[in-house]
Amino acid sequence: MKKEMSIILISFRSILNYKSSVLLLMLQASIQIMISVFLWTYIYQSNQINIAGYDFTSMVQYYLGTIIFSYFVFYPVDWEINDDVHSGNFFSILIKPVTFYKYYFCKMLGDRLAHLLFIIIPVILFSSVYYKNELLTIEILILGSIAIILSMVLWFLISCCVGMLSFWLENIFFVLTVKEIVIQFLSGILLPLSFFQIIFVCF
Repeated sequence: MKKEMSIILISFRSILNYKSSVLLLMLQASIQIMISVFLWTYIYQSNQINIAGYDFTSMVQYYLGTIIFSYFVFYPVDWEINDDVHSGNFFSILIKPVTFYKYYFCKMLGDRLAHLLFIIIPVILFSSVYYKNELLTIEILILGSIAIILSMVLWFLISCCVGMLSFWLENIFFVLTVKEIVIQFLSGILLPLSFFQIIFVCF
């Protein structure tokens, strides 16, 4: 367990080594949230009805939730494996005292913890406005935590499988890009899944 914790701490500290990285993380989270809020504010000012069952407040809550979720889960394991394989660094990982699966997973945990630590401030500020009448029960927290953990594991396994294609393909940039686009659509990151139901009905 000490070996795994060391990898997590190294990954965590690598983000904190540069003050500019910390500032960029906070700025990235703030801009991402502000764009979502301003976009849906404009849309709902133009049309004061529910869209696919979402009013303005619930839509903003949805996108705040997806932003928090994405900072928990999305880590470019496949891109990293691809870079390590083609640079030759992957073989030095194989001789480490942990399996390469554990190595990349622990590295992902450290990176995600560092990201969450510095995006939590802008998220709390915006969430306090749009979730002020909402109470998080213990049941919601437990179920939400289980969903996030399972999503992290699933994302990691899918990313590892895709990343391993770099052993057979010289360049998997196209595969990785298509995977990112497909997952963003199917996971509801870009638009709530109920929106696609309306699109299919229209066609």
